[in-house]
Amino acid sequence: MTVVTGHKCIALWFILLLTLISIVIYLDGGFDKQPYLMFVLFAITDVLYMSSIIWAMISSTTFTLPQRYSHLYNFLYFHRDQVAQLVCFLLKITFECFLFAKIVLLKEVPLFVLLSPVWLILSIIVIDLSKRLYSIQQ
Repeated sequence: MTVVTGHKCIALWFILLLTLISIVIYLDGGFDKQPYLMFVLFAITDVLYMSSIIWAMISSTTFTLPQRYSHLYNFLYFHRDQVAQLVCFLLKITFECFLFAKIVLLKEVPLFVLLSPVWLILSIIVIDLSKRLYSIQQ
C-alpha cells in the first residue's frame, strides 16, 4: 500500500493543527504552566516525521536497482529530497531545543538565535521550491 502525497499532506496538517492547539492552550495559561506536555507532543511529531523520512528512503532504495548508485555521492543524489528533509528536521530539533531552554530552563536565549533555525528552514524551502519550479519550466 502506498501513501500518496494527499494522505501525507492531510496527516501533516493534522499534526500541525494539534501542535498549534497545544501551543495556544499553553500560552493561554492551560497546562498549569507546565510546558512538558507541549514538548512531548513535539517529540511525538518528530518521531512520526523521522519515521516517514526513513520509510521513504528505504522504500525508494529497495524498489530501485542498487547499481544506480555505486558510491555515497550517487546515493545521496538519488535521495536529495530526503536529505533536504533531514536537514530541515535537524534545524527543527535545534529550534525546539532553544525553545525548551528558553521556556523550561529559563535560560536567556536571544531572539535571533531562537528564530535562526526557522529562518534557515524557510530559506531551504524557498530555494527547493524555486529549483523545482525552474526545472518544470525547462
